Amino acid sequence: MSAPVQTKNRGVSSPIPPSEKFAANLARIREAITRAGDLPTLPQVAVEVSRLAFNPVTAMGDLVRVIRNDLSLTAKILRVANSAFYGMSRHVESLNAALVLLGMRELIHLVTCISVFRAFPTKPGQPTFDRKAFWIHSAGCGEIARSLTHRLKPRLNSTEFTAGLLHDLGKIVLDQYFHDDFMEALRLSYAEGLSMVEAEERVLGVNHAEIGLWLAGMWNLPTVICDAITYHHTPAKAPRESGSLVAIIHLANNLCKHAGIGFSGNKIDEEITDGAAWEILVQMNPEIIRLDFKQFVLEIEDNIARAREFVNIASEYSDS
Repeated sequence: MSAPVQTKNRGVSSPIPPSEKFAANLARIREAITRAGDLPTLPQVAVEVSRLAFNPVTAMGDLVRVIRNDLSLTAKILRVANSAFYGMSRHVESLNAALVLLGMRELIHLVTCISVFRAFPTKPGQPTFDRKAFWIHSAGCGEIARSLTHRLKPRLNSTEFTAGLLHDLGKIVLDQYFHDDFMEALRLSYAEGLSMVEAEERVLGVNHAEIGLWLAGMWNLPTVICDAITYHHTPAKAPRESGSLVAIIHLANNLCKHAGIGFSGNKIDEEITDGAAWEILVQMNPEIIRLDFKQFVLEIEDNIARAREFVNIASEYSDS
């Protein structure tokens, strides 16, 4: 059910300058979502884990004590840790073992990713765009970003999978709270060959990147993740300190679409070797110009399959 707000008054001219009008539209959307009364929140355990992640004196035992209080999350972490997604050489039977084998940072990202699925359960009886295909696209983007990072070796502190998984977070928010308008944007995108950003701005006056940033900020996600969400379509505008991650996510997103991995709702393909993201990546590692992208995607088919398995396991959490 869409939030109770009128969003289709698009034929009326306004004296408000575009930047102010955009800010007004964004404020209106935020207010409507808040007024709906069921603003998605990360589970308290994820909030606490995120807080601990920024504390330099956090020990592994601190994380274990917080996570084990959520039995469902603990079980899910162990299932993912023992799945093909990580390909462990031995069975992981406890959170302590998972921490040792995965590392603190990877476990923190895993908690965040699983918690996001829980925050956005599919609403029974509401027709929607294919969320399973959407999350497969998102996880595929994360996996391609991880593989690109392995090849290009930028210093991203293992944020690339989470950033890829969450880059289109705003689309889920729009589908959840402005379903009819979001579906109209999808239809407009198909009918007129527009990107989803353009279609969303025509219908709602805002786009999924801005909405995603707002929610990620409310969840206190790391700044680099927020930047990847905000600028994955406009890498030229990304802050310098986040430029490498944004460029990786931009490229991974395009490769995901070209390869037909899942479906994000956006049928418009962008040139892979063009624009600011490509320039950033070439400066970061000139070897990228020799990368055969078609062959690269074929080579990481197993990685994509593991990403699909991650979605299958993690998304069960939202229904439990």
